[in-house]
Amino acid sequence: MKKFLLLTISLILVLQITGCTKKNEIDTSTVVWRVAAGGNIEDMTNEMIEVWQKPLNELLKEKKASYQVKIIPFSNKKENKQIQDLKELKKNGEQTDVITILPESQDYELTSWNNTYKHAVENKLLLDLDKWKEKNQKILEKVLTSYDFELSKIDNRLYGISSNVPMTSGIMYQKELLDKTGIDIKDIKSNVFENSNLLTQVKDKINKIPLNNVYLDPGLWIVSPVDNLVWTKDKGFISLSKSREYKDLLYQCITLRQQGLLELESVEESAVSFAASFGRGISTRAIFKSLSVSQKEFIVVPDESKPDMNLYWGDNKTGIASWSENNKNAEDFLLKLFTDKDIANLIQYGIEGKDYQLDENNHVKVITDKLGLKIFGYQYTNPKITYSSIYEEDDKIEYSNWFYSKYGEDFPKGFRFKAMPVIKDINTVNKVWNTYFDEQTATGLTNKLYMLDVKDIDVFLEDLNKTLDDAGMQKIVDEANRQYQEWLKEAK
Repeated sequence: MKKFLLLTISLILVLQITGCTKKNEIDTSTVVWRVAAGGNIEDMTNEMIEVWQKPLNELLKEKKASYQVKIIPFSNKKENKQIQDLKELKKNGEQTDVITILPESQDYELTSWNNTYKHAVENKLLLDLDKWKEKNQKILEKVLTSYDFELSKIDNRLYGISSNVPMTSGIMYQKELLDKTGIDIKDIKSNVFENSNLLTQVKDKINKIPLNNVYLDPGLWIVSPVDNLVWTKDKGFISLSKSREYKDLLYQCITLRQQGLLELESVEESAVSFAASFGRGISTRAIFKSLSVSQKEFIVVPDESKPDMNLYWGDNKTGIASWSENNKNAEDFLLKLFTDKDIANLIQYGIEGKDYQLDENNHVKVITDKLGLKIFGYQYTNPKITYSSIYEEDDKIEYSNWFYSKYGEDFPKGFRFKAMPVIKDINTVNKVWNTYFDEQTATGLTNKLYMLDVKDIDVFLEDLNKTLDDAGMQKIVDEANRQYQEWLKEAK
């Protein structure tokens, strides 16, 4: 009787344990690629998958792959439920081989925020890729940078990879007016604030404010989801509004405005009086030409003093599911997704002739009407090896290495801020920040900074910082630095 009772209890325990992770039949001839829905929107993601699915398998067949890929979206019900969906898939034993995770969205009302990639690792949803990386080192180092791998580590281990082409800002100048005023493009400095004499010269000739807008971006790493938290090499985490870089930028903008050379007004390219911030990210060091919708020609001068230092570029990652039983094929597809140019171009741009065109210099022009592909396509593959646009250098790998060697060495690579301990303070601080910096069109008012209507920068910043600290900004700064010191100790 005792033996029977023990056997029964053991059987119940086994059933309970196996019930947590169901065992479904695995089709090893198919790699199931689960892709997080762009913007958590089902229709937009289904459009992308429709573009990718058949051509991807045709390419894999051409390349003698021993498997086909089935692309399935998750977290596609207008809410970010990536972790919940993946945990459910794992619990139910649903075949999942390769996973692409997208970053957490930042809502105006912030009640919760977790780094999706880190959260996936903490929930044991992704396989350790260190051995995969070591095995494929030679091919990977040709198409990715060492920085890509450093930023992809969690607790010094690799669980996912991603690739982004870093960017700087730039100023576009109306070519017709450059010609009329006899200004040689070689005389234009990349930093617009060093061109006040040139702007004055143009103002006298056109009788208009020559510079329509500039981005108030000091080139620091702004740490999501806090709009006012930045990293500096000397001081660690501080308030953006307390940084020397931000104060200098405000001073330069206000000086140009007081000289009648700048107005911070967003205008269509066709309405630019002479110069304005270029409205797209720039990934080239070379001056280039750009046509507006109205066919007005502009000369765009990249500004290397303003790097876009979004350290993790959203932390979108692609890895292998920890419960995959199709590892060999999953590893092969992951490698192809990030090293094969044909596959990468398909995933980023779609079908040539239908979703994109190439000019005589092999520069890509996106013509697709599929919004998801335009916005999110690059996040599912390696954009460093795809066709370049006129805004990018032809060799995006070399450019990325240059960018990271110049701007990327003074950062705590691998550190990720945990927002939840101070999430209420972050929500309050972000709202305070936005009341200062958003244009309040609903009431017909614009704030002082938006109009650069600041007579004394020191007084303005003192008032702003007091308001932010009262809302909890210093508490956020202290928490970020505490986490950083803890991370340093654990890294040793």
